[in-house]
Amino acid sequence: MKTIAVIILLALCGYIAFLLNDRPSLSSPVYLEEITEGEPELKQWQKDWGSNNQIRDVMVIRDEPDLLEVKVIYKYSGDKGRKIFTCGGIDVRKNHVNWSCRQSKVEVGEGASILRFQTSNNAKETMCSKYVIVSMYPGGGSPIQHGYYKYKKVWLKKQSGIINIFKQKLTRCDA
Repeated sequence: MKTIAVIILLALCGYIAFLLNDRPSLSSPVYLEEITEGEPELKQWQKDWGSNNQIRDVMVIRDEPDLLEVKVIYKYSGDKGRKIFTCGGIDVRKNHVNWSCRQSKVEVGEGASILRFQTSNNAKETMCSKYVIVSMYPGGGSPIQHGYYKYKKVWLKKQSGIINIFKQKLTRCDA
């Protein structure tokens, strides 16, 4: 009987360890695939600013219950001016009000920026998303680059810590 209890306990501990380690960290980014087909919105809002300016890679570097950090690798020629920023949104356009994005400045040349998304006051206690949107735009202007990247995530509003990471992993989305 003790042997069975020990085996069950070890299996449970292993499962919990798997859940807690099965998430991006700074040492293991998750590269995101750009989505160009699917929902009509993806085509409608997609913008391309030419071969001299590119978003080369987008990767998740941190995924917490109420936080998503994305690293954007870009090439920028400077042809749109010096005050260019990256930011974006989460999920489809009508849901963008549920998240905030901390913008990051784009420098001329090849570089990287870090975007930080969190739930806003408009968000429900638990939400699910399917996309990360990355935009590049001049300060105060409309996006000159806009791409959708597939990434499913469970969001727990204003939650953090190990218990909520576990809760996040156990929460499932229909999307």
